[in-house]
Amino acid sequence: MKIQALKRLLNDPQVPQLPRHRDKEHFVKGPIPMSWISAACLASGRGSGFRVAIALWYLAGLNGGNPDVILTSQVARLFHLNRFSVYRGLKALAKARLVGVRQQPGQAPRVRILSVPGED
Repeated sequence: MKIQALKRLLNDPQVPQLPRHRDKEHFVKGPIPMSWISAACLASGRGSGFRVAIALWYLAGLNGGNPDVILTSQVARLFHLNRFSVYRGLKALAKARLVGVRQQPGQAPRVRILSVPGED
């Protein structure tokens, strides 16, 4: 009886659905491991690290799942980050060993998304 009620509920058009992206609208591709998200939240505290983390996963999704990304100023603006926020966020994520960062003066940071330490 409970299964039938659940099926009715799932097929009910009145039940709200999660929002989906529209055609040609950008989205963050997953799955993103919950342990990675949790570690990023913990590392960044109330700072910009989590927005930087989501921007990195967005870029990785655009690059076909490649963990090596270049965090450009255009992408930073998309996530409402200025260059100082990007540097602080990357520093926090690197300290937590969630990313590796190569930074050259005058160039966008090159970032590698790493596994959560201890979960390899």
